[in-house]
Amino acid sequence: MKKMRKKRTTKNKLVLLIFYFFSLLLFTPHIAIAAMDDYPGSFSDPLITKTWLEAYIQECFEPFNKRIDRLEQKLGGFVNIVLTIAKTEAEVNGKVTAIPAPPRIMGSGYTMVPARFIGEALGLNVDWHAAERKVTFSGQGQNVTLTINQNTASINGHTYTMPMAPLISGGYTLVHVRFISEAFHCKVEWQEKTRQVFISK
Repeated sequence: MKKMRKKRTTKNKLVLLIFYFFSLLLFTPHIAIAAMDDYPGSFSDPLITKTWLEAYIQECFEPFNKRIDRLEQKLGGFVNIVLTIAKTEAEVNGKVTAIPAPPRIMGSGYTMVPARFIGEALGLNVDWHAAERKVTFSGQGQNVTLTINQNTASINGHTYTMPMAPLISGGYTLVHVRFISEAFHCKVEWQEKTRQVFISK
């Protein structure tokens, strides 16, 4: 009698073990896929989700998209920039972009922005000459040179007076946004209600 019970117990254990094994085979893939919605896994994981794959592709192509945007702007393509006073984000050709220093109103009501940010947003090359304390914007057949704390600028070798001189604040060179934008033939509009600057071409 004891031997029969022992055999039945062993048989039951074997059946349970087989059942457990096949349960793992059937249900583990579904559990893994569901879990990856929260944790996307890695490129080597065979159970990659669609969301992870789309994010991965977007991350890979983002640098190329930025280069294409810059190239279009350099070739004289359209420009659409929205800046908001005291905000660290701007809209550049439909994309939200971070600004290292927010636009600010200085002097007698002039909007100042980081030189490199506005230059690159316009599709220009921006160069800083530390020894001379000058910043140069070049592209689209124009060459503009500004000198820190001086309200005169050189545009293609001709001297122009700016309403507000460029300055360094918090480690960033700030320039008068209207002057730079209009020097490269852009239209600049000010919206008082929203305290925004709209630059277009």
